[in-house]
Amino acid sequence: PCSNALIEALACGLPAVYELTPEIRNLTKITNMHLAAAGAPLFATLDVLQEQLVRFDVDYIVAHNGENFDKPFLKAAIAGSEIGYPGIFELPWLDTKEDVVYPPDCFYTNLMYVAAYFGFLNPFPHAALFDAMTTLKVLEQFDVAQVAARAAQPWAVIRAMVDYDDRDKAKARRYYWETLGDKKYPKCWVKKVKECDVEKEMEGAPFRVVKIA
Repeated sequence: PCSNALIEALACGLPAVYELTPEIRNLTKITNMHLAAAGAPLFATLDVLQEQLVRFDVDYIVAHNGENFDKPFLKAAIAGSEIGYPGIFELPWLDTKEDVVYPPDCFYTNLMYVAAYFGFLNPFPHAALFDAMTTLKVLEQFDVAQVAARAAQPWAVIRAMVDYDDRDKAKARRYYWETLGDKKYPKCWVKKVKECDVEKEMEGAPFRVVKIA
């Protein structure tokens, strides 16, 4: 939900003249005060990160919802950069939203909810350090080798074959109308899942599901 102007301002370390809409404030709980108190410039931070990936012989980069937010955001922010930060994108990423198989009674996968599910709270959501530590604590509940094996599985795009009257059934299973990230699927309810989960979704959905990519 960030504009190009905001991305450029954060990358350069300049104050961002950007007014968050009520919708975005409600969705993310991020306020304009958070933006005004932005920390180090993005490129300076990425320089440190890339150096530490090598120095500490890092095996994985871990993020919650990294597949759908952090990676696309970073790629957009550094587009055209002479450095390119290859180490950050060459390492495998583990996503505690997508690469973890939560128990059946863990109904939601946002970070605040899964933290509470496992018995702890993030006192400062959307603050980078606290989100990172919360993500680590969530990851500690699982076998990292199994999470990494799931992360290595390819993605598939599936379509819910529903008509207009049944569109709420697709919404309930988190299908999206026409758009997944920067990809367009005209007149389709679509969802991105791990290849290993396609058959499970086909069997569990109350409508016909077809794989389209």
